[in-house]
Amino acid sequence: MEFEARQVIATTAGSLNIDFAITESTEIQAAAAFSNPPRVLMTFGLADAICRLANVLVSAGIFVGFGDTEPSWRPNLENSAASVEEQLRDEPFRWHRAYVPWMDDSERQMIFAYLLVSMSRFVVLHEIGHIGYAHGRRALGSPALLTAIVDGEGTDEAERRAAITSQAKEIAADGFAFNTHLQLQDAELGITDLDPMRRLLADKLIGTPRLRLRWTLLCAYLVFQLLDRRKWSLETARLATHPPAPFRVKCLYAAALELNRPNLPKSEITEEVVVARTLGSAVLDVGLQRFPNLLWLDQVGGEAFDKLFMELHGELHDWTVWGGE
Repeated sequence: MEFEARQVIATTAGSLNIDFAITESTEIQAAAAFSNPPRVLMTFGLADAICRLANVLVSAGIFVGFGDTEPSWRPNLENSAASVEEQLRDEPFRWHRAYVPWMDDSERQMIFAYLLVSMSRFVVLHEIGHIGYAHGRRALGSPALLTAIVDGEGTDEAERRAAITSQAKEIAADGFAFNTHLQLQDAELGITDLDPMRRLLADKLIGTPRLRLRWTLLCAYLVFQLLDRRKWSLETARLATHPPAPFRVKCLYAAALELNRPNLPKSEITEEVVVARTLGSAVLDVGLQRFPNLLWLDQVGGEAFDKLFMELHGELHDWTVWGGE
């Protein structure tokens, strides 16, 4: 994962001299550190959780086109009541047959690797967005080291305007991660001589721009479900440094609808966004053996959240300029 993260930084960060490190913390977090040089930090806890989630989904046979799979769905209420993070709390991920039942299936190894790569890319690209957009500028107190956590718990101590500014930065970084993830996929599959893994992925998963959009929306959904703390209310959501995870997913769907992709008609983007919430739920709920919760995004619906969205949208232009100038 560390090698892949460094490759992503080298490919997407331009002239920015960004370093990367995995910390020893067991918290499920990532951060952009505005030091000299700036750093993208991912905790061991987050890296391990991504590995475990990818393993659970592949072990459940979700991706039926890859290898020998026999998916089954036996949901129970206990799983349905727990967050993704809570349900994945077991022993750390281990590359061992007792933990990875499909270890000898080469195609399932490939889908596991690509699922792992895609989710970790989204996290790393989010933090690159914070650094590239200079989101450390005008920080309250101007500390020497300012971290921007991918998802955090709300606090009612923050002032309203500061909260809006902070949340706008998060939405901007999410948009950067989403768009750049698509660009990386296009570049990787745009070469003539594909290696066996990319050829398999092109044939079965991401061979067209529309399928790459579908995959990116799915991976973003999985990341935000993993990061969802479920410890927020409307009031704390309005005052938090980070919007609630389902709100960030809805904002990402809005960003997808604004994409200008010459190889993808607007009607197809709209169709993929409509399907995305159901597809994400199907993949996650079958993998985790839980009942569907199609109301996850509806928690952040209604007039109050629409108003919050418009407030954030009005701030975005200040935080989407590369270099922050």
